[in-house]
Amino acid sequence: MKRIGTVLLVVALLVGVLSADMLSYARAASQTAGDVNGDGTVNNRDLGLLQQWLGDWDVTIVGDADLNGDGRINNQDLGLLQQRLGGEEQESMYAATKYVNLGAPAAKHYPSDYLARCAWDMILFEDRLYVGCGNYSQNSGDAPVLSCPLDDLGNWTVEAILPDEQVGRFYDYNGVLTIPGFDPVGAPARGNYYELVDGVWQTRTVLPYGLHNFDVVWFEGRLYAAVGANRGESPIAYTEDGVTYDTLPLYKDGQPIATDNSNVIRSMNLYVLGGNLYADFWYEDEDSYRSTFEMYRYNEREDRFEFTADLKTATHGGLYSSAGLPLWEKESLGGRMFLTTGYLYYTTDFVKYTPLEMPYGAVVYDMMAYGGRLYLLTAYEKSGAYQVTVYSVNAANPTALRTEATYTHSLMPTAFAVNADHFFIGMGNWYGVGSVGNGTILQVKR
Repeated sequence: MKRIGTVLLVVALLVGVLSADMLSYARAASQTAGDVNGDGTVNNRDLGLLQQWLGDWDVTIVGDADLNGDGRINNQDLGLLQQRLGGEEQESMYAATKYVNLGAPAAKHYPSDYLARCAWDMILFEDRLYVGCGNYSQNSGDAPVLSCPLDDLGNWTVEAILPDEQVGRFYDYNGVLTIPGFDPVGAPARGNYYELVDGVWQTRTVLPYGLHNFDVVWFEGRLYAAVGANRGESPIAYTEDGVTYDTLPLYKDGQPIATDNSNVIRSMNLYVLGGNLYADFWYEDEDSYRSTFEMYRYNEREDRFEFTADLKTATHGGLYSSAGLPLWEKESLGGRMFLTTGYLYYTTDFVKYTPLEMPYGAVVYDMMAYGGRLYLLTAYEKSGAYQVTVYSVNAANPTALRTEATYTHSLMPTAFAVNADHFFIGMGNWYGVGSVGNGTILQVKR
């Protein structure tokens, strides 16, 4: 059971059970912020103990761990203690986790387009590791589906060449591996999504408009898609039979949303939480030069989406890290939806968003729920490189970080996958034209 030393000291004084030596020891501990174990010295043993305590391990704090004096012990205090220690001593606390370089599987397909080599998403499916790459913003051309077997890691196979500019997201829906078509090659009348059926990748050309399909989700018998819509249309579509499609209107204050004044009409993400379906909405008005970024919830009775929150004024939609993530990442766990714009948040209703701070102000690049915990892929710049750390939290206490792996690399992380023994982490750089090492995949022991 976790205990705070100063509280124990007050209780003990009241009942008169502490010896003079014990009182002296407790007073010394309470007078030094950061001396977590109360031994009179602030060092890496205190850092390790505080980290384990925050990670919900069965450890006891007997010293003063409230470094900023705000009456709480949280990740802000951990970050302050890390900063206080600094230097080589800090490095010894975080012995580098060993990793194996599995190569850059997209390099052959994109010999000169470094940005397209980036691993935008990764998934473990039927004993294979899948990596998505491409560059829809620069129309990099047909994108490969890359994978390798877990019993022969690094032996990469091109399973298919999709008529799409980028493989940006993977989903496992009821045992069917699914990819939304970010940007079909050419100018098709309809948009695509792709499914792996009996070992063969199938192209489903069914969605409206033929431009962008950023997200798909199954919800109560329909496959919904977040798309880039034509002028005057809605950016949320669905299909029930995989052949025909329809779109659903957006309503605000009881009135349908008009989208006649822009060609930028997009939904980027779909979310299922608490038995409800949500979609975000991005709109650039050409007359007022104002942008709209809002959240909508599906009303099943009216068969339409209705306004929930203005994301430009909410914490989540209004605050982005300097990393400039290409897409928001999302993951549900324990009745909460976790989201990252580089900064990490969670919500239970898509109206109120609670921020979760990372030590050193690290950026959260990706996240994944596995085995009842949420794993966070983070990094911060340090001495011209990136300190990459994977943390995990549980649903009951999402502020309690537990370090799972950490290492230094010249590139930042872009995506990862998790199993019982390893993390598989894609490394790259999406600034400018990227880096020659983009798309390097590391196998990192847990």
